[in-house]
Amino acid sequence: MPIPVIVAYVGGIPDMVGHQETGLLYRLEEIEMLAKQISKIFTENSFAIKISNERISKASIRHNREVNLEKMEEIYYAI
Repeated sequence: MPIPVIVAYVGGIPDMVGHQETGLLYRLEEIEMLAKQISKIFTENSFAIKISNERISKASIRHNREVNLEKMEEIYYAI
C-alpha cells in the first residue's frame, strides 16, 4: 500500500521530494502547516494515493542500481 510522506524543508529534502508531486513539505517551525498537510492526506484520499505512487515511481528511477552504476562509471572515465 502506498504511503504518502510529509517532510520538513530542511537539508537536501526539498531536492528529493517535490511539494504536492511526490510528497508534502512544511516549514519546520510552522506546526500549523504540518497540521494542514496531515489533514490534507486524511481528507483527500485520491491525492494521497497519487503522490505516494509518484514518489515510488521517482524513487525507483533515482535508486536504480544499473543506472547509477552506469553514471558512476561515466564520471570515473571522464576524470
